[in-house]
Amino acid sequence: MSKVGSRLRQWWRGSRVAARPPATDDFRVILETVQAVGVTLAVDGRITFANDFLLRLTGWRRDEVLGRNWFGLFVPEDSDVQRLFRASVASGRIFPHHENEIRTRDGGTRTIAWDNVLLRDADGAVAGTASIGRDVTDERAAVA
Repeated sequence: MSKVGSRLRQWWRGSRVAARPPATDDFRVILETVQAVGVTLAVDGRITFANDFLLRLTGWRRDEVLGRNWFGLFVPEDSDVQRLFRASVASGRIFPHHENEIRTRDGGTRTIAWDNVLLRDADGAVAGTASIGRDVTDERAAVA
């Protein structure tokens, strides 16, 4: 597990024990400053947070992505990611690690290795997801 993924899980476990809301200042600082893709989604797939790294990598501006559907904007049409997301939200379980391509504004793609957690509201219901991802495009191309 990556150090970022480990830190994310430590935060999440601590937040559940302390019954803190999922969007604490500490967590937001991690997502904003990590040199990796950081994104949070509502249960309907709307983007509720996108960090600067994601925006630089993909060529979008924050005002162009917040509130938009992640799957319509970033996920190639032939991907099974939206189906996996919906199943995770419905079941209350998520794939903690996943790899998939995302689209850039100019039509290119980047391969991202994700660490994911479900976010829950004060009643324990799934409120969305938080994901931190590492761009592994060049690594995968070198192996191929």
